[in-house]
Amino acid sequence: MQLRSHQQDMLDIVQRIKAGAPIRNIYAAVTPGAGKSWLPVIAARELIPLLADKICWVVPRTNLARQAEDVFANNSAIQGLLPHNHLIRMAKNEADPTRGNSGYVTTYQAIGMDAKGQHAHEFRQHRYILVLDEPHHIADEAQWPERLAPLIENAALCIFMSGTFERHDRRRIAFLPYKKELTGDYPDLDGDTTGTSAYIEYGRERAIAEGSIANLIFRRHDAGGLAWETAEGEQKAFDSFTDAVGKDGKAALWTALTQKYAFDLLERGLDSWLGFRQNNKWAKLLVVAHSQARAEELNNYLREKGVVSDIAISNDSPAATKAIDRFKGLRKPRLDALVTVQMAYEGMDVPQISHVVCLTGIRSKPWLEQCFARAARIYGGKSHGYIWVPDDPLFRNVYEQIVDEQDKGAYRPPEAEDAPMLSWATQAPAEPRDVPAGLGITPLDAKVGAETNSDLTGATLTAEETDLFATIAYEEGVFGLAPMQVKTLISDGQLPYETGISSEQLRKMQRRYAKQTDSKSASTPIVPAGLRPSDTEQKYRDRISSWIRKHAYKRWPGETRDARIRRAVYIKTVNSTLLQAFGPRDRLRIDGLVMLWAHVQRYFPS
Repeated sequence: MQLRSHQQDMLDIVQRIKAGAPIRNIYAAVTPGAGKSWLPVIAARELIPLLADKICWVVPRTNLARQAEDVFANNSAIQGLLPHNHLIRMAKNEADPTRGNSGYVTTYQAIGMDAKGQHAHEFRQHRYILVLDEPHHIADEAQWPERLAPLIENAALCIFMSGTFERHDRRRIAFLPYKKELTGDYPDLDGDTTGTSAYIEYGRERAIAEGSIANLIFRRHDAGGLAWETAEGEQKAFDSFTDAVGKDGKAALWTALTQKYAFDLLERGLDSWLGFRQNNKWAKLLVVAHSQARAEELNNYLREKGVVSDIAISNDSPAATKAIDRFKGLRKPRLDALVTVQMAYEGMDVPQISHVVCLTGIRSKPWLEQCFARAARIYGGKSHGYIWVPDDPLFRNVYEQIVDEQDKGAYRPPEAEDAPMLSWATQAPAEPRDVPAGLGITPLDAKVGAETNSDLTGATLTAEETDLFATIAYEEGVFGLAPMQVKTLISDGQLPYETGISSEQLRKMQRRYAKQTDSKSASTPIVPAGLRPSDTEQKYRDRISSWIRKHAYKRWPGETRDARIRRAVYIKTVNSTLLQAFGPRDRLRIDGLVMLWAHVQRYFPS
């Protein structure tokens, strides 16, 4: 085992500080799940007592403070590579917070409530390394910065570390340098020219390549039979998330999350997880609900299925802390599944999480990245985590941004046309609400629709391909793998350790796939006789474009200005969806255009 790139970067920086470099701020943009919790240990090991006396680590929640204690006290991997004798203890606002240890860990809330200035006094008495973990919790103009300012002013070194150096509300994060871009103000973490700051960047692409995090497969499900009633008594119905745009899109997502769709999606995720556990007994399931009431219902559903599960809802409550400890395996009886509303998504280190079922309407990219990262942590030889999520346009927008940022840091500004689309909940609310503000609808029905697969590299399976490979796996008794993985197995003929598939099963799947694709090829002439390939390609592109226009006109007939606008918006949405699923049409081969032509006829009737 060796240090990951960002950990080695941290070691190099603190050694430069020991050699006399005037660095006072370190900004570490580390993709969620990649092991940034080692950075405070590296700083303490190298700088205490030479350049600092103690270390203070500030985190968003009490359960994360317990994890910080464990990183110093119970991490054999760190001790194996970087032996040290440092310990920190969890403290609030008491005097002498370290109690003879090398430092302490506290929360932003505790510092914000420190009216007596105990923390500021402690920093004036001793040389401190100050670690601000996930500092996006500190808005620039809020009260907490006032209490944190004396700590930063007196600290020997400040370390800002996060997987998401951005806020859902676009407000500035306190104490970070900023620069103006066309799309707003963004942290300028690597722009220092004075030598007093250092920057560490560890993006998702690099982390996957080094094996620091697992790739994620998104098992995205459309909805069918969407129906709800507006506050004015109008009943609305849609056959797909794609059909519902604007305010209807938000209403469609909320309807799905409150109706049978949610339980159908959980059931599919549960079946996949149970299949995966046949060969990976360690695997755990995390379910994220939109409200406390729904969390309790989903937990009851899991228990009825024989799953050992519990809920963690209120931040830092004793019951939630106990449930998380049981989920981690620190208390008995241990949990195999956990249902949460908001508190378990950020920083909760349970590497055994293999499956996340995301049944929340939150569509803030920083929030979702942290949520998905729960399944990206490495455990044993885990190569993938699995995310079950509604395939609504708001999610697709977030997914595209995540893929676009594969090789970038956590704070890079988006292009103007990529400004985030937010749903009815753009952050985890302090008190989860059962009804999103402003919609005023009565959900009536929603069922799970077609599934597509995609991963963090942007690779995607269409609904037809997903169905094909899922069917092949099922008929050969292969469970727990995503259709995308089945396709890779069939193509590459290699068996990753966690599949549990025999060589004979693989050969049968390959033969079944060859038989089905050969029969399709035989029955579907790709290039009609007498036509050049380029003419055939253009013919299919013209057919597809014409069909989409007819489909849109059928939904909004007439030549009124409103109808024209709605058709244009809808056509743009459909084309964006098809682009994401199939790729640019001018780059598709003829067989790809044939598949796209079949798809639009099936899902967009004219």
